[in-house]
Amino acid sequence: MSGAPPRILAIKHGALGDAVLAIGALQAIRRHHADAHLALLTAAPAAELLAASCLFDETLVDARAAPSAPGANATVLAWLYRGAFRTVYDLQASSRTRRYRQFLAVMRPRTVWHVLPAARAGEHAADRLARCLAAARIPGPWPADFGFLDAAPEPFWPPAPFALLLPGGSARHPAKRWPPERFGAICHNLADTGIMPVLLGTEADRAACDEVNAHAPGVLDLCGRTGLATLAGLGRRALAALGNDSGPLHLLAQLGCPTLAIFGPGGDPARSAPRGPRAAWIGAAEAGWPEPADVWRRLTLIRQTA
Repeated sequence: MSGAPPRILAIKHGALGDAVLAIGALQAIRRHHADAHLALLTAAPAAELLAASCLFDETLVDARAAPSAPGANATVLAWLYRGAFRTVYDLQASSRTRRYRQFLAVMRPRTVWHVLPAARAGEHAADRLARCLAAARIPGPWPADFGFLDAAPEPFWPPAPFALLLPGGSARHPAKRWPPERFGAICHNLADTGIMPVLLGTEADRAACDEVNAHAPGVLDLCGRTGLATLAGLGRRALAALGNDSGPLHLLAQLGCPTLAIFGPGGDPARSAPRGPRAAWIGAAEAGWPEPADVWRRLTLIRQTA
């Protein structure tokens, strides 16, 4: 139809942490195509945060069916075809999105694709996204604005001062979680200095929070009681946050909360450490986990640094 706004598509699957790191890039795409119809193809782990951003005129949550399944991805492929998108920003660059690109190369050959480039050795995910936007000639810098995400204090919130501890993490990689007794030691450090330790996590993190509770009774356990908006509200008021490499910790770091991520065997902080004005990470000098005393010193330093 003549005069219709151009139709633009952004693709971002991945987990919550991937979505957090992509917010700045997606906001830049929205600014660059201010008058366009901007659609999003995403997956369930990232959908809640990306929907809350209010950047998109249309969203489809990709069930990510196995390619061998009967009628696999038929809904997505039909949606891609009907969308008649002029430009696609593939911020995932997976084997799945490559198949979608191959499909549209036949069905919509005039579509222009900007694809996340291959990662360089030791390159952080945020820097890889920035390279994609730079190649698409989208003006930078691309800082993320999480002003859309907040919550007013509720009766169950802790009194100040308090610090947030996130002992859970990816269910697929439980070996990447700092041992619960070490989180318990940090809880004791916080309580001894007059700071209330607060445990956070989803219901999937319940076992991890229960284990920390067993080593540090008296902490405030809010596991399973905080959505993303509440997490953001607490993060803006907390003295510090400590946790394993996880999506919620990435969000707290982006909000400016003094944040320390713990990396152990198999972690890659060069590529996935939280980014933020007061964010840092700690790992062991050799294979293994950092000691609680070292974590406590680093957390104290971050908290005291303006």
